[in-house]
Amino acid sequence: MAEADANGAESESRRVPRIVVVDDDPAVRRLLTFLCERRLGAEVSTAADADEAIALLGQGKPDLVLLDYSMPGMDGLGLLRRLREDEALRDLAVVAVSGSGSRDTVVDMVDLGVLDYILKPVSPETAERRLTRVLRELGFRVAARVT
Repeated sequence: MAEADANGAESESRRVPRIVVVDDDPAVRRLLTFLCERRLGAEVSTAADADEAIALLGQGKPDLVLLDYSMPGMDGLGLLRRLREDEALRDLAVVAVSGSGSRDTVVDMVDLGVLDYILKPVSPETAERRLTRVLRELGFRVAARVT
């Protein structure tokens, strides 16, 4: 059961993190969803492209977005720029996920405020460690796992 503060609100460290996974690759979406739900205890929603992500984010702000850099249509960088222009979503926590490890890609995403970067192919152990660190920075209690 979550702890409540004096006003009855759940403490940030006790509530379940809400994560949106945005990736056009179904296998990557499944892997990240599994890691976030089963290993990190998060509640996860998924989107296959920027349009689905925009619709999903319009339904409520998550705690974290895992955002693929390379997608058909609007890519992750374009979506991130759009999010940063939106008053309600500009401070949204984002971790980039990409097969491109080029310096320019990383710099572009970091310039727009991503908290971390996960390279594809996704290593479950590395992704779990990075996401655990990010969630802790966001104020969530995430149990350390030994893998």
